[in-house]
Parts: sequence; structure tokens; C-alpha cells
Amino acid sequence: MKKSVLIIQGEKSGVEHARSFLPEVIEKSKDFAFFGVGDSESEQLGVELLYDLKEFSSMGFSEVITKLPFYINARKKILSEVKKRKTKHAILVDFQSFNTSLLKPLSLLGVKVFYYVAPQAWAWKEGRVIKFKKYVHDLFCLLPFEKKWFESRGVKNTHYVSHPLVSKKNLITNLKDPKAIAILPGSRNSEVKYLLPILVEFMRKNPNYSYTLVKLKNVDPKFYQLFEEKFDHVVYSEKLSDVLERSSFAITASGTITLECALAHIPTIVCYKVSLLNEYIFRNFVEYKGFASIANIVLNREIFPERLQEECTPYLINESFKKVARNYEQIKTDLKEVSKQFNSDKVDAAEVILKGMQ
Repeated sequence: MKKSVLIIQGEKSGVEHARSFLPEVIEKSKDFAFFGVGDSESEQLGVELLYDLKEFSSMGFSEVITKLPFYINARKKILSEVKKRKTKHAILVDFQSFNTSLLKPLSLLGVKVFYYVAPQAWAWKEGRVIKFKKYVHDLFCLLPFEKKWFESRGVKNTHYVSHPLVSKKNLITNLKDPKAIAILPGSRNSEVKYLLPILVEFMRKNPNYSYTLVKLKNVDPKFYQLFEEKFDHVVYSEKLSDVLERSSFAITASGTITLECALAHIPTIVCYKVSLLNEYIFRNFVEYKGFASIANIVLNREIFPERLQEECTPYLINESFKKVARNYEQIKTDLKEVSKQFNSDKVDAAEVILKGMQ
């Protein structure tokens, strides 16, 4: 009978992260059976799905609250399956709040935990580090400075694996159109709803540029429809690489996309605006007061101007755009340092996990 391994990929980003190591781990683990949460691609690899990630995904604080009963029941079922299958290894990928809630009960059941994508405890709750010291066997970090940060707080077996975006196609090209601006208003309905109208107003202040809107298929089309005619080009995110290859500037919602722009050496303005409820929760319950974009966090200084919440206005975005245009070459030089840091001293996650499962 095969030994079982629990894997939790509770959101799309988790599945994408797992692609960097999971196929190799499953291929080289013929004596193990994998089960848990993932998508159809995970199932094709051989993961038995207790839940599809579509059932798990939630956006923003308010939506998480409404789904709490589901998460509580899912947690009970997963732990019950761990007991029944006598599982001794677990791979928890991203999906921080849910996965960190599993750490102690899994440890009490004698499960060795591999935790991929270290939580941004440095930005959210440093108290979470205690759980990782006690209950995580191997912790994998995507940002260059995180390994040292966690090790200095007593978390052993911490590994820097770099970010999956670093291994993507090199988008640093000579094909840039000096007048091409990529508009990336986010990956969620709420982000596009609040941000896109503001970015269109910015565009009206700068009519001599060519604008490309990058849409996502999971965003309700109604949030794009009123504004698409204002753009020179409209594409879906599958064409993002092509857009970044030719764009000289980007204006984007806060998120992983800011790292993609940084690695493509595109000077970028980072914007964000959420509902009043989510803003209230963030400002009152999140300790972090630092930068929002990864390039700024990694270098610990502002490379990309950030216009968040009440500062996210067409006028202030335009002021930032003028600043970026003035300092264009210096920003590109700074972004080379970001790329350099992401490419240093990384390990192979699959090798670490396979060795730990022996």
C-alpha cells in the first residue's frame, strides 16, 4: 500500500507555484499517493482531489468571512483524511490563513510539513513565526531577503527558491515602443471596478501615448466594457508577455504583476484602491506599513511610485508618471539590481522535498 502525502493548493497562485516542483516530486515518488486540494492539472499529475481550488478561492477580507463555515468544514475533512490515511508528509502551498491553521494539528498527528511560499510575516503578523519554528520541517521563500529574516527568528531549514517569474521568458528586449504604456488594472472584480475608471482618466491627461489594456478572463466583462474603446489595444493576459516586450511604461494594480514588470525592466507606477470595508480592515488589523510593490520591498526604497487608496487619483498618478519619465534610465538601472538579487543562491525545492520524504 502506498504512503500518502497531503498537498494543499487552495488558490490559483498556489497551483502556479507548485508547477515549479510538484511534477518532479510526483514522478520520483512512485511509493507515495498524493491527495488534497488543487485543480484539474493537479489531478492529471496524479493528485486525488478532496476539493477543487474553485471551491476554495476567495478575494478580499469580506469574502473570506462569508466563507468561514466552508473553510471550517473543509479543515475538519482534510484532517480526518490525514488520520484515516495515516499520512506522514504534507506539502502546503501558499493560501496562508488556511494553511497556517493546519500546522499545529498536522504536527500533533506526526506529519512532517513542507511549507512552500513563506508567509509575509514580516508584513502581516510576526507572531506567525512561532508556528513555523515549532511545526514546519522545511520552509521555502520566494523573496531574496526572507531566508535571512526567518532564520534570524529561529526558523530552521529555510530555503530560498526564487520566484517562478524569474525563470519565465526574458522580456528585456530592444523592441520597446517609447510611447507604449501597459495598463494592468488587476486580477479581481473589485480591483478592476475601482481602478480602471481612474486609469482611464489618467490616459486622458496623456493622449499622445499608445495604451494597451490587459484583461483577465476570470474578471466579469462588465467591468471592462465601458472603457475598452478608450484603448489602442485590448488583449487577454495570455498575451501579457508580448505586451511587456513592447511597453516602455506600465501602470498596474499592486500584486505579483509588479514583480513581472520589474524583471522586464519596465518603469512602473503601482496603484491600488479597494472598498471602504476592506480598507478599514487593512488599516486597523494589518501591522505592515511598508512598501506595496515587490521591487521596492526587495531594495527597501521607492523604485516604483505607489499610489494607494486616497492617493490613487488621476492627478497624483500623472504626477508620478512625470517623475518616472524624468528618472527613466535610473529606474532601469535600479531594476537590474532587483533581477540580480532574485538570481542569487537559490536551491531546488523538489530535491529538498524528495530528500525529506525518504
